Amino acid sequence: MRRSEMSVGCAISVLITLLVYLQSAHSESTGPRRSGGEANSHSIPPDATFAWDSTLSPSVRAAIARSARRMDAYQEHLLSQMLIPGLFSADELPSSVEGAWHALTIVGSRVSLVPVQVRLRRAPNRRATGDPSIPGAWVETDIQDSILFIVRRGPWVRRAAVPTWFLGHARFSPGKRALLPAPFGKRWSIFASKEIRFPPSGTMGYEIHVRDRVTSRSQKLGGWQLGVSPDIQWIGDLDGDGRLDMFVFDDSDESGSVSWTLYLSSRTKGDSLFEMAAWFGTPGC
Repeated sequence: MRRSEMSVGCAISVLITLLVYLQSAHSESTGPRRSGGEANSHSIPPDATFAWDSTLSPSVRAAIARSARRMDAYQEHLLSQMLIPGLFSADELPSSVEGAWHALTIVGSRVSLVPVQVRLRRAPNRRATGDPSIPGAWVETDIQDSILFIVRRGPWVRRAAVPTWFLGHARFSPGKRALLPAPFGKRWSIFASKEIRFPPSGTMGYEIHVRDRVTSRSQKLGGWQLGVSPDIQWIGDLDGDGRLDMFVFDDSDESGSVSWTLYLSSRTKGDSLFEMAAWFGTPGC
């Protein structure tokens, strides 16, 4: 990724990419071995993704388990874990995925936070890069409602109606401002700067800022290279404190990496308006 300054979510995506591929290579060269070159199957946790699948070789199942442990280690530093329904490579998921979560659901104009059961279904891996022997995994739930994201670990309880001030796609570019409905739009503004030059590389890009007119506080969401556009998909009050929470999607045409980030106002420190509470991402090429 040639982005000189990027959002928190994208920066973490790059970090995860390096960990997955560089550390995975190190683990392959230094980890326990069996005769024939396969990893010791006893190193595979019983709750690892597809660990029960006898059609996968021990080395493949061990590689999936190692990736899950790395994802778990990162997500321990956040309030919550996050998943997105859909098809992923099995080595892109945290461990113990199947089970109880909460999902932000959309039924018409109603947004709710409801308990769900997550299950995995094996499928061909459509990822263009990585180990072709690792299968794909459909992340599915036991409900048919449209789901924006899934979270677990944290203060999540059923909420029949989550206050929602924006739902859709707000793609940003230099100088663009999000059109937010009243009365939310009277207090909060989200806008992109004009084109600026990022030191020290001199790359041209722009920043996105969030401002609270009531407290006169503002916070930078991040900086992006020209041609890269984050997508704010939901704004509302998920944690019930009356302040702004956001769900942001970010992708890169150059690397193919994607990430989803949940920002919560109740996780703030000092003068911050919001802090990252959950993140999920997949590496690119």
